[in-house]
Amino acid sequence: MTIYRHLILVTCFSSIAGAAHAGLQICNDSDETQGVSIGYKDGDNWTSEGWWNVKPGECLTPVGGDLKQRYYYLRAEVSGGPFDGGGFYFCTTPEAYTIVGDTECSERGYDREDFIEIDTGQTAKDFTYRLSQAAMDTAQSGEGLGLKFCNETGHTQSISIGYKDGDGFTSEGWWNVDPGECKKPIGGALKNQFYYYRAEVDAGDFNGGGYKFCTTSEAYTIEGDENCAARGYDEEDFAEIDTGETAKGYTFTLTAANSGLVEGGGDAPSKPGFTVCNDTEETQSVSIGYQGDEDWTSEGWWNVDPGDCSTLIDEPLKKQYYYYRAEVNGGDFDGENYTFCTTPEAYTIVGDTNCEARGYDKETFREVNVGEGVTSYTLTLIPPPGNGGPVTDRSTNETTDDMGSVGAGLEVCNETEHTQSLSFGYNGD
Repeated sequence: MTIYRHLILVTCFSSIAGAAHAGLQICNDSDETQGVSIGYKDGDNWTSEGWWNVKPGECLTPVGGDLKQRYYYLRAEVSGGPFDGGGFYFCTTPEAYTIVGDTECSERGYDREDFIEIDTGQTAKDFTYRLSQAAMDTAQSGEGLGLKFCNETGHTQSISIGYKDGDGFTSEGWWNVDPGECKKPIGGALKNQFYYYRAEVDAGDFNGGGYKFCTTSEAYTIEGDENCAARGYDEEDFAEIDTGETAKGYTFTLTAANSGLVEGGGDAPSKPGFTVCNDTEETQSVSIGYQGDEDWTSEGWWNVDPGDCSTLIDEPLKKQYYYYRAEVNGGDFDGENYTFCTTPEAYTIVGDTNCEARGYDKETFREVNVGEGVTSYTLTLIPPPGNGGPVTDRSTNETTDDMGSVGAGLEVCNETEHTQSLSFGYNGD
């Protein structure tokens, strides 16, 4: 069996020396009846057994006699609900069972479910494991398990997914995810590292990563990813999601740059050039500055509505550094020490000096480092969490930037679910 010891669920337990009955005892300290299954090594085979119903305050001994193994495995459910195990998989059935072998569960007509590990110690002959209320609340909540999509764009996204299912692939759809909403197409602990998705707005285009799956325009589940047209289906392009080798749950956030809003969605724009996407709630008027053939050049304005994208440069990028300014109703912008000439109307201005003398305004821009040799880039404008500067999403070739920020300094914002202990380094005087 595959064992990932670093995934062990932390549960309160104690071993009781001199227990009245040898063996493995399970005690229920929670407020609900627990349906318990166990797994263990029996000779050369892994074996799983269940179910025992353990009422609150009661104990039972599923393994009697002196313990022969150090490690045992346990799954506990309330009314057949979810259980967040530790990556130790055994075969089960909904009814009472004893199953020899922990492989090919579905082929043999069984379920494949996740267990946690119990370490009884090297020499223990008896051991008591206690199901605490806090641990069961965490393990049985279902939170954090499965594949979830959250929509941070201003448009409803229709989602299809693809995944490895046994020896083949399966595709399913559609889930409509409204702006600000999340939906979970796959519940329970993830079984694969790689999943695939397609996102559409009003049945529009989506540029995936070359991963083809069968789809239909209606709700569907399709087994197999080949011969789509011959079977009466459409063949469409999906993008890949890497959830990590051991992840049991993953949340994928749909933005203007990776959803059905942009031709060339997925992880990076398909067409060369410089694109700006607006994930704020207000229309952003955007200008761009760059080193042109003759001199520094500035151009503007592009009005980018909430949830939309605009391509400011529609040819392969030739420079590593570009500069931008974004305003709401001609308001302020917290730029950096990069100045270009602008006007309130649409403009293209060659030269970044003597702006006032030439009848132009002189305004500050921010720098964007697209990377050396990069020919396409997407900049996503997001609302500011507070005062602060740009935030880079290193997972893609995209930058997310806080709009309307004020003041100077370096601010760190925590969007995780855990308190982060932070250190930083800098070049002092």
